[in-house]
Amino acid sequence: MGNFAELPVAIDARAVADKQVVAGMYRPGLYALSMNLAHVPVALLEAILLCTTIYWMAGFADEAGRFMIFVLIAFIMNASLAAYFRMMAWLSGEGGFAMAQGMAVLPLAVMMITNGFIVTRDNLGDALRWFYYINPLSYMIRSLVVQEFSADRWDTQIPILE
Repeated sequence: MGNFAELPVAIDARAVADKQVVAGMYRPGLYALSMNLAHVPVALLEAILLCTTIYWMAGFADEAGRFMIFVLIAFIMNASLAAYFRMMAWLSGEGGFAMAQGMAVLPLAVMMITNGFIVTRDNLGDALRWFYYINPLSYMIRSLVVQEFSADRWDTQIPILE
């Protein structure tokens, strides 16, 4: 959700990009690719700072490999949500920030509800189950859960006190 700040920046940049695309300076796809590539260092720094705090505070497995996977998943989700908000800003047309905000919030809320954490896949019903499988947030939640609970520390049995 921290990438919500991409909306006003992308809306301001869209006016310049539209003029350059119309003038034939470059294609819209190349502009989108360059914006996503320019966001990689920022997304990586945000993921490292966020994950370094959260991973150890939550008491996850003390293994460097699992921590790196956690950072990688956070980085991918950060970059993809930033691209999502930039796409919504581009699709909003002349509607401005209010239009882009309205377009971005509803699909994001549905993704957050149907990612398997709040409403599980079995409780979605047949009509919405397909949305669970196309939801990028559901893949993030599943990958984080699988990588944490496949650690060796969850294989040990706790003795029962009598």
